[in-house]
Amino acid sequence: MRTAVPLISTSMADLQKSIEHHDGQTDILELRIDFLKDADKGKLAKILEQPWKSAICVTNRSEEEGGKFLGSEQERVSFLLAAAKAGADYIDIELASGATVIKQLLTVKSEKTKLIISYHNFDRTPEYHVLEKVMQRQADLGADICKIVTTATSPFDTITIFKLLEKAHEERRQLIALCMGEKGRLTRVVSPLLGGYLTFASMDMGKESAPGQMTLEQMRTIWKELGIEQKDK
Repeated sequence: MRTAVPLISTSMADLQKSIEHHDGQTDILELRIDFLKDADKGKLAKILEQPWKSAICVTNRSEEEGGKFLGSEQERVSFLLAAAKAGADYIDIELASGATVIKQLLTVKSEKTKLIISYHNFDRTPEYHVLEKVMQRQADLGADICKIVTTATSPFDTITIFKLLEKAHEERRQLIALCMGEKGRLTRVVSPLLGGYLTFASMDMGKESAPGQMTLEQMRTIWKELGIEQKDK
């Protein structure tokens, strides 16, 4: 099971320290640029050039997508373009950013960089056929990894997510599929067991980047109790 831990540091200096502290403890460290108050492209490039044990994913969420970035859309995207040019292992760009922006990233990124095209719904979990079309749209735009994250208003919403993972498996498509919120916590544990590309977990309580996110220790404890073998990190 692949795990990603979001780092929500508020300064570049703290981000560097946080990466150094947590490097190697999880498969992927997600750098949330939108939490930074002094985000700097040059310093970000230097971070990405360092030989980390964990893969590095760069994300820069707008307020509309559940993030904290307050600058212009052009400025927000510029950080992702800079990260792609600097060789980040993953770039997460929202489907809502549009085809033009996504094509820009596909043009500048190296073969090493995997593009995650993400969809978020903070109100509910749409019907399966709607999400299936979202996944197809992501794939058509060139996603290396599709990402669909919704909000569970009922425990039955988890079934929709699991059906989506089954569809991705049938089509040999890489998919991250999760539900936010307390009623969606099951998806965070089960998704990688059903072929989901990864699941997100915070390193510590209070460091969550989304509602319903568990800590990495909690996640691994549950997997251990289920008798699921995990590789050491």
